[in-house]
Amino acid sequence: MIAPGRRLMLLRHAKSDWGDPNLADIERPLAPRGRRAAAVLGAYLRDHALIPDLIVTSPSARTRETIELLDLGPVPVETDREVYGGGEHGLLERLRIVPDEVRNLMLVGHNPGIGRLAALLVDGEGRESVGSYPTGALTVAEPASDTWAELTWSSCHVLVYVTPKSLTRHDPD
Repeated sequence: MIAPGRRLMLLRHAKSDWGDPNLADIERPLAPRGRRAAAVLGAYLRDHALIPDLIVTSPSARTRETIELLDLGPVPVETDREVYGGGEHGLLERLRIVPDEVRNLMLVGHNPGIGRLAALLVDGEGRESVGSYPTGALTVAEPASDTWAELTWSSCHVLVYVTPKSLTRHDPD
């Protein structure tokens, strides 16, 4: 169990389905492997009492489906078009406007932005543990500041970095 305090959870959506070439990128759903991975991530979050007070997400089908399959209960979700395709600087600005009464925040997005954001937000110790940010990668970090507005590069200490594959004995295929 991770001790209580302000937490930032950065989650890349689970594996998406590329089977229908006629679907727009934003409409792509999760692949069966992604659905299984999202369920595994949700169990991990629930088992470790890592339930966000707010989830900010891209409007894509795969991010919304990932959140649904996490099964975290009645958590408020804000959909923000800027998260879809957003770069690390725009994502940081989005985090900075979150109200401070939100103690546990989850951002669900896409690479390369979410992976770059994670790598730049974490301190030197954690940067190596964050890794390449495959689908379903989750970083749980503790910001040094007590307000979201003061969030800056290298200001978060990594508490946990997991992937669906690291949470299972076998690849979720």
